Amino acid sequence: ADWREAGGKYPWIVHIGKIGSVPVTCTGQLIGGRWVLSAAHCMLTTDKSGFREAGPRGSTVVTIGCDDMSSSSCRNVNVVKIIVHPCYTASSNHDHDDIALLEMEEDSGFAAADLPFVGGMNGTVSVSNTSNVTLVGYGITQNGNLQPSSKAMAVTVGVADTATCEAANPYAAANRLINFTDVLCTGGVAGKD
Repeated sequence: ADWREAGGKYPWIVHIGKIGSVPVTCTGQLIGGRWVLSAAHCMLTTDKSGFREAGPRGSTVVTIGCDDMSSSSCRNVNVVKIIVHPCYTASSNHDHDDIALLEMEEDSGFAAADLPFVGGMNGTVSVSNTSNVTLVGYGITQNGNLQPSSKAMAVTVGVADTATCEAANPYAAANRLINFTDVLCTGGVAGKD
């Protein structure tokens, strides 16, 4: 795969290491002040029947301010609230509305100018199926190796057109689980997703 260390280029990336006292490896993004945006599927209970709650202090922790978990610049911050998108269905196969907000107990200390910004009042950005995007996060970097990276990693992938995306997700397309006109599909190359 073409994964590479993020190398400090994405300071808004957040490592989510524990949700409701359960160890996880998920990635979030600082979006301002005390708020982190992440994937709702990271909040699922083990049996996928519901969502984990933040729980008492120390039960849900995010790490901010670093892209290498062994760095002294890392700061662990408790999460006080998790808000899963109300249209996300707790299951293993629904990808629509797969977002959640995590409220940290303290401000991140990042200035608004240091955070990524998507222009437009509705948060849209124009991309075509000839565009490339860079995915950044923590997690598995090789098939068959379930040990997640302790460093934020980045990979550049192409944007797929709607037909390609639907063909790669036949169950979701047939059951209308995803509105493919409202998603940004990427990948198409083994080991890069």
